[in-house]
Amino acid sequence: MRTSFIITFISLFCCLSLSLQAQELFPFQVNQKVGYKDANGKVVIKAMYDAGSAFEDGLAIVVFNQLRGFINTKGEEIIPLKYEDVKPFTEGIACVKLHGKYGFINKKGDLVIQPLFNEAGSFCEQRARILKNGKWGYINHLGEIAIPAIYTEAMDFSQGLACVKEKELYGFISSNGQLNIPFQYSMAMPFNAKGEARVANKNTGYQTFFINKQGKILREEAIFDEHEKEMKEKNSKK
Repeated sequence: MRTSFIITFISLFCCLSLSLQAQELFPFQVNQKVGYKDANGKVVIKAMYDAGSAFEDGLAIVVFNQLRGFINTKGEEIIPLKYEDVKPFTEGIACVKLHGKYGFINKKGDLVIQPLFNEAGSFCEQRARILKNGKWGYINHLGEIAIPAIYTEAMDFSQGLACVKEKELYGFISSNGQLNIPFQYSMAMPFNAKGEARVANKNTGYQTFFINKQGKILREEAIFDEHEKEMKEKNSKK
């Protein structure tokens, strides 16, 4: 009885694995049109789109006549091709551009955040970047302003912090807008999975460093800007 159960389980697992493999599709291009093939090279969705992304969670972004939407692995339009811009789904919703403004839709295609913004990013850690009146801020999943639009640049949240720019310098804020690491860097990148961020300061000759989430320097790196490095070397010879 136990042996029979194990064999049945293995059979079901193999069937499921084959089913999942059969559903995996890959974009291909012919005559400047994009379609999708399975792992065996069989055409599943004919080449009819001007552009197309890889499938993610069963959906792919496709472009036709400069309009974008989503299709499933059967080639069905799940989200109609009516948007000027579309970004992948994150946290259950996708950023879209409609009539010149950015908003957000769910996987049913319903607008859950109205298109009110000049630019916007995908949701990361419950926050999305938005451009309003020439400045960047962040909204929550309800479309409410979570962090006021006061920054000249803003990056996605990562490891609980976001890199933002104010008066030509970068710093890091928390999800409630609190300044955790002061504005002091001439260049900064988001925190990686190790909890480290790459930063530079022109006062130290554009030397780059890695810092932790408390702003403490962990280690040095080479000068990140070759042009600045060249100018620095020329100035030192005068």
